[in-house]
Amino acid sequence: MVDMYGFEVGMEVVGTLRELHVYASVSKADVSGLGTGPMLTCMLAASKAHCVPEGNVASCVHFEPVQLRVGVLMAVRVQLGSTQIIWLADMTDPEIWQAIERWKREKAMPIVVGVKNGDGWNYHTYLVPMPTYELSIEGDLPKMPRWEVEALWMGMTSPATRYIVQARAQSDKTLEHVFVYPLLTAKMSELRAEPDD
Repeated sequence: MVDMYGFEVGMEVVGTLRELHVYASVSKADVSGLGTGPMLTCMLAASKAHCVPEGNVASCVHFEPVQLRVGVLMAVRVQLGSTQIIWLADMTDPEIWQAIERWKREKAMPIVVGVKNGDGWNYHTYLVPMPTYELSIEGDLPKMPRWEVEALWMGMTSPATRYIVQARAQSDKTLEHVFVYPLLTAKMSELRAEPDD
């Protein structure tokens, strides 16, 4: 069973930053020189396999702020053909900024989309061209306050936030499918691992 966004009910719907080699050997991706670099990942239900483009497709990435009542998130908006995938991250999380600097140096951002296939997964790997110039959101970073991390995580995982970001998705290209994921970094993993009072 899947929900209205195409995710399997009961499946933990988050995006992650992982080392590319974890999936590259499985998907047989041509990622020479990027094997230890960070990649963005996400998962989709089998019923949404048609949303995942095959082979080389036109792709691009944009980084934008998303204002919430509890703070500001970073939206990493990736277009793969007519599908757009958006990862929501803490704007001040050093892990995402380290990844951005690495992607700038490599001039490419690795993306891995896992599609459920029976008891396993089919992995689709893409190398999205990465802009090397200073991002517009970088200028605001020194002035950015340190927001309450738990409140940010609750905001980025909220179905309401996901719905709003999805509804506001824009593109100068054909846009048929949009998926939104909170980005589970080490910082956020530590937060989730804390025992309840």
